[in-house]
Amino acid sequence: MKIIDLKNRIEIKKCSAPLCLILGNFDGIHLGHLKLIKKAVSEGKKLGLKIGVWTFKEHPMNTLSGKKNTFLTSNEEKNEIFAENGLDYAIYEDFDTVRGYTPEQFVEIILTQKLDCRLAVFGFNFRFGRNRTGTPEILSQLFRKSGRTVIVAEAVKTDTGIISSTSIRDAIEKGEIEKANEMLGRTYSINLPVVYGKQLGRTIGIPTINQTIPSDKVKPKNGIYASKCLIDGKAFMGVSNIGFRPTVNNDVCDINCETHIIGYEGCLYEKTVKVSFYKKLRDEQKFDGVEELKKAIEKDILSVREYFSKRQGN
Repeated sequence: MKIIDLKNRIEIKKCSAPLCLILGNFDGIHLGHLKLIKKAVSEGKKLGLKIGVWTFKEHPMNTLSGKKNTFLTSNEEKNEIFAENGLDYAIYEDFDTVRGYTPEQFVEIILTQKLDCRLAVFGFNFRFGRNRTGTPEILSQLFRKSGRTVIVAEAVKTDTGIISSTSIRDAIEKGEIEKANEMLGRTYSINLPVVYGKQLGRTIGIPTINQTIPSDKVKPKNGIYASKCLIDGKAFMGVSNIGFRPTVNNDVCDINCETHIIGYEGCLYEKTVKVSFYKKLRDEQKFDGVEELKKAIEKDILSVREYFSKRQGN
């Protein structure tokens, strides 16, 4: 078990007070998760409790499936979002440690003895314990026997259906980034170091930054996106190309995010830049030469400016 003090961003051995805990996987931290967090903060404070989230270091499917599954949000990104929403602690559990616990053992050993959880908040589909035999009803019964409290939240829906990490992942991989952002309640982003590329952009007057997306991070469908880049606390509009850069690459390489940051002229090599994706503008395509590529990027820049101008007007 790893406990992060979100106020001070340090790892600690034990929480300092009784807890209100939000339980779940939290991949993506979407609108449904944010509803849980808001409810926990409100009710936990009424009881004078510290507020924390209990989740896994890695998604259980990594162990159960025997392969590395893609994630929407890294633990570092989760900590940022948890802290922004008023939580005191993030508690990351090893799946292998608890996978064999019965529901009764999980409640007694983890929630009661180790964490002194007085209020548990979780979604309608939360499962726990050996072979996922623990249900919201069982957890509620076990908690109430010891005078503790639970809150079970219902599903959060949009016009397109129930919000889930699976539906968000599917939308991102299809390039439906606006749909994914609606379900997330924020823009989907990467937060990665800038690496050296072929520096072609500088030779045609359109410099770019390159970032290599990890193999286990959910990737937007290949194409050109309207984006924003956060640099030293300031947001700049950007044109981001997700893919293989087919005009300049004939060899196979990792999926790359190459972004022209509109109006920015500084050097960002080896710095970490957050790039947030707002709208897919077009598919990635191969041009006959660099001049055609330049004209296409200039057109993309105009499209990005127009897109964000309309957003400001709404």
